[in-house]
Amino acid sequence: MQPYDLFDTFSSRLAELRDEIDVDHFVVALSGGLDSMVLVDLVSRYFGIGSDSYSIVHVDHGLNVSSKCWAKHCMAIGESLGKVCEVVELDSSERKPDGIEAWARSSRYASLEKFVGLRCCLLTAHHNEDQAETILKHALEGAGPYGLRAMKHVRRFYNGYLARPLLAISHRDIVGYAQGRKLEWIEDPSNADEKFFRNRIRKTVLPVLKSVVPNAVDGLLKMAKLQGELLDGLNDIIDSHLSEFQIPEHQVDLDVLNRVPGSLHPYIIKRVIAKLGMDNPGQRHIGEILKMINASYSASPVVTWADSEVRLFRERLYFMRKIPLRSPRDFRLTKVPSRLELPGGWFLTNSTVGSGLSREKVIGSNSRITFRKGGEICQLPGRSHHHKLKKLLQAWDMPPWERNFVPIVEVNQDIVAVGSQYVNHNYVAGITEKGFTIKWESNLYIKTHQ
Repeated sequence: MQPYDLFDTFSSRLAELRDEIDVDHFVVALSGGLDSMVLVDLVSRYFGIGSDSYSIVHVDHGLNVSSKCWAKHCMAIGESLGKVCEVVELDSSERKPDGIEAWARSSRYASLEKFVGLRCCLLTAHHNEDQAETILKHALEGAGPYGLRAMKHVRRFYNGYLARPLLAISHRDIVGYAQGRKLEWIEDPSNADEKFFRNRIRKTVLPVLKSVVPNAVDGLLKMAKLQGELLDGLNDIIDSHLSEFQIPEHQVDLDVLNRVPGSLHPYIIKRVIAKLGMDNPGQRHIGEILKMINASYSASPVVTWADSEVRLFRERLYFMRKIPLRSPRDFRLTKVPSRLELPGGWFLTNSTVGSGLSREKVIGSNSRITFRKGGEICQLPGRSHHHKLKKLLQAWDMPPWERNFVPIVEVNQDIVAVGSQYVNHNYVAGITEKGFTIKWESNLYIKTHQ
């Protein structure tokens, strides 16, 4: 395949992608290596130099002494294309319980999330031999259909999508394109280090397979396609069971599991994770989730991996992001914010007249948004006595991990409102008085936006 042929193929794939998903901006993940250099060159040719239709991001893992030089190279590439290449620096001193490879991958994708908003798509440069390596790796690790299907061309990612437009392109054609375009790229020495499992597959296992079966890559890709077709049928069955429960998509009622054979339980868990675009869990994590379901707990248990968590509360599984560290500082309420991002969620308001909270009574220098510290009390309408907020949160069926994030509106240390659940009747707007209502939305949960 000649360079111009690859561009034509890429252009067709990107056009199909734009028809397939509702996006108006692309984010190119640029490592500076061969594959990503080809990708950014193709994208810049497709949209034009300096186009606002795409942006470039480089993740510096900090694992190599030359990583700062690689970041500068990527910044120079961005500048040559009329773009600013954003550089994200990771903390390589973080604990790596699942190894360097797993840490680098999960941390990289977690850092890229903030660049992928609604109607936005992250582009990565995986090609067909990457796909074959992934299938082999998963097969050798004992993966089932989800692992053997390997990488999808496009999937949900954070608030947008992740796409791999080169996934059907061979490594040989990518090299030919790079040479034909006289591109310069970085050679990361870690890609040749055979202490990493994936590198041993690339350097040893796959070449041996090709020597025995010249079309080994094609065979692996066909197997992945068949596994995908099998999963599509299985997912239809699972989705029909999930749809029987009118609950949010990030929750699974345990009664779903009680209605199907135990052999399907892992696939139900994997299906929900895949639909939400969460980080891929290992078999160990799936096993821990199943143990959590089948055990008796007095507290709320949790299984954590990468930037994802699954928690159990009152016979429901909650699929969510890793809970962030809560900011201890309060927020002054000197005006009515239409939308305020808080630790763990959004504080949303709507203007009213004759209902909701009184602007005159609530907004001012002595008003603030705060969070639970313990010992708070509220007086419910029509009640002469007070209730502990802790007991009310339990009565409202609020999961324990949400309770430290729910915003509390105070005026002179008097609790005026608690999230969307409680309004102090002493601060309600009069018939002709300007007021506002409050809605609190947690951002701990992942939504498909489908």
